[in-house]
Amino acid sequence: MIKQIHWRLVGGIAVVVSLVMVFVGTQLDGLRESLLAFTTYWVVVLVLLGIALYCAFLDIRYIRLQYTAARRELFHETLGNEAFRKHLKGRSETKSDDDGRSE
Repeated sequence: MIKQIHWRLVGGIAVVVSLVMVFVGTQLDGLRESLLAFTTYWVVVLVLLGIALYCAFLDIRYIRLQYTAARRELFHETLGNEAFRKHLKGRSETKSDDDGRSE
């Protein structure tokens, strides 16, 4: 199983390498002489940026999954707990009895 730190590292490396390639690509005169070299170079840059975006979306999805799991666990610890629900129901009934007396 791939851990979160691994795809973050891959995404970060892809961003750094693509930024360096963009800078170097603007400085190299040899790329302008050959259409094949020019196209290949910039396709590699775009692929690296695509990898970085994929890693970012993967990270966002993983964080949402963690949030949902933590929310579900919190629900089961509180409202999912039978003692808590009984206590809550008792408080609700006590409050409704108090409201009926004040009228």
